[in-house]
Amino acid sequence: MQDTGIHILLIPPVINPVSTDQAVDFIPVGLLVLLSTLGQSGFRAAIYKPEMLIANDRDLPKVAEDILSHNPGAIGFSTWCDSFPISLLLAEEIKRMDPAIPVIFGGPQASVLAEDILAKYPAIDFILKGEADHTLPGLISWLLDGNEAEAASIPGLVYRDRLTNEVNPGSPGDRVRDLDKLPVPAYERIFKKSKVRIDAGRGCPYSCTYCTTNQFFSKRYRVKSPGRIIAEMEYCHQELGIDRMGISHDMFTLDKAFMADFSRQLISRNKISEAPFTWTCSARTDCVTEQMLEEMNESGCRAIFFGIESGSDRIQKEIRKNLDLGIAIRMIRHSTALGITTIVSYMAGFPGETRKDLNDTLRSVIEVALAGARPQLTLLSILPGTPIYQRHVGQLEYDDVHSGFSVMYPTEKMRNLIKSDRNTFSSFYYLPNDHISRRTYLFLADLVNNIEHFLPTLVLIREHIRQALKDSDFVELIENDLDRYQYGQDTPLPELYFLTDSLKKYLEHLIDRGLPTNAWDVFQVDFTKAFMIAKYERWQLSEAARRNHQAEMKRPDPKDIIRPLPYWKLVETSCYIFDYMHDPIGLKGKAKFRKGRFHYIVLPVSHRMSRLFKVPGAHFQAYRDLKESTVDEFIRKNVVILGEDLTRKILGKMIRWGLVEIEKSH
Repeated sequence: MQDTGIHILLIPPVINPVSTDQAVDFIPVGLLVLLSTLGQSGFRAAIYKPEMLIANDRDLPKVAEDILSHNPGAIGFSTWCDSFPISLLLAEEIKRMDPAIPVIFGGPQASVLAEDILAKYPAIDFILKGEADHTLPGLISWLLDGNEAEAASIPGLVYRDRLTNEVNPGSPGDRVRDLDKLPVPAYERIFKKSKVRIDAGRGCPYSCTYCTTNQFFSKRYRVKSPGRIIAEMEYCHQELGIDRMGISHDMFTLDKAFMADFSRQLISRNKISEAPFTWTCSARTDCVTEQMLEEMNESGCRAIFFGIESGSDRIQKEIRKNLDLGIAIRMIRHSTALGITTIVSYMAGFPGETRKDLNDTLRSVIEVALAGARPQLTLLSILPGTPIYQRHVGQLEYDDVHSGFSVMYPTEKMRNLIKSDRNTFSSFYYLPNDHISRRTYLFLADLVNNIEHFLPTLVLIREHIRQALKDSDFVELIENDLDRYQYGQDTPLPELYFLTDSLKKYLEHLIDRGLPTNAWDVFQVDFTKAFMIAKYERWQLSEAARRNHQAEMKRPDPKDIIRPLPYWKLVETSCYIFDYMHDPIGLKGKAKFRKGRFHYIVLPVSHRMSRLFKVPGAHFQAYRDLKESTVDEFIRKNVVILGEDLTRKILGKMIRWGLVEIEKSH
């Protein structure tokens, strides 16, 4: 290894950016820790920013060349299951261009199958199993010194013997016992300066049969001290000006005494600060209490992620999740009632899952939605090293539909690689079910993931829905309409059309029986939101990932082109719904839906979220009649009704809100 400008370039596990609001700016907090530990050891390191879309195989050498253009002494890939095929193919391209450069793999996917992967894929030189905070600096030191005898002393290092080319399995991976002794992660090196996740701890003491977290972190739960976590939050505030942060730990709320101490310290800090911190976290529903949630809320917790996985008591026991589903729903209701954005994750496709199990899960999904929480459903990904993998890897099948955790968009080489190695790429495969078709599962996953867009409607009519919940056979209801929606319409969104049509029919039924018509206005905004988000995703895939972010333009030139973006819509309602749409839980039964003529713009701001903007009646025409034109044409068209100053202000809003893009005249 040569001592170049950068000793090692770290590659994050999301290296196929298909959305400018997701992949481009993502860095796992573990890489930020590695930057600090490497720097503390005297090594120069950087994180590669993945901005080039890998849309086809021709893009792979371009990205490999871009990585090598940083002139690193070594390259380290952080690996997750979904990006693993890309990581391997890029490693092969890098080795083809520069055979001498050391390529190191680490992270969960490489750690679990380390010896097997190193034996199969010669483009990888080393794999570091487990936590690399101390072991990666040791490996870089060895690579610079060239003394192979030192390699055996590096915990978790898997490598090929230089003489025999045999794989040396190495010792078990390293585990950092006292996380407070690690340096502060290099938060200042994140790409997107408005978002940061605080490194709070590692590990999980539970043994769910589908999860690799407890394996990767040696089944040891650890958390930093409350004072240290808050100090890191202060660091991010001082360095980046951030006061909204995510807590990075799968099981942050496990220790009740710790959480009480953390909340108390943060409440005290926020009371005397001009910039109170807000934060988000992940937890289990059996590791929170109502009092804890109230203290968390008071200390600034604004969102929480709960993994329920299944609404079936039988499946809960089978997968060793062992949640009490009654307690789970109660905690979720309390969380949403406090105003905490609550996201609830489910899975489907577990081994032996029956139609009753799946119906129980769908009832639970609907119940959490009626509580105002945002449900998500993924299909089970069979992850290497898990008990489910050990029992069922031989039964897995491949159909080129990537669901669950593996949501990348594969090239032909990626597909061939995945199909060639079921054991390594098991997360791209599925386990057949004798009771439920793959087609039904796929339809259900997309359907459930659209429910969150309709929460205001569902909350508004939740008493009516609950009456029909108990005895409904949702699986049969959906299967009866599969053909009509999947093959009978010329649409790429059959699940969204099914959900919209079903709610529309139910609302019409309720309105005929006396439900106030304000429910229809709420529903109209909700389905507009859902369809605009679908448009936004397609636009991102086709265009946005290839573009640079548009520069802010305070005063466009008269000849510049105004180009309306395709994923927003102007909606007219017969009553005022703005306040309710922003707080359906808090305003349930209290909202004042005054009659009138109101206009709103529905605009997606990410692949999951939309914003609602009020449009004054006098401005309505400017938005309604917006077409591609020059700035001068837009002003002349609206100046008679609005005046020049107001017309320019409206154009400024359109630019700030992201309704249009401006193309400079030449």
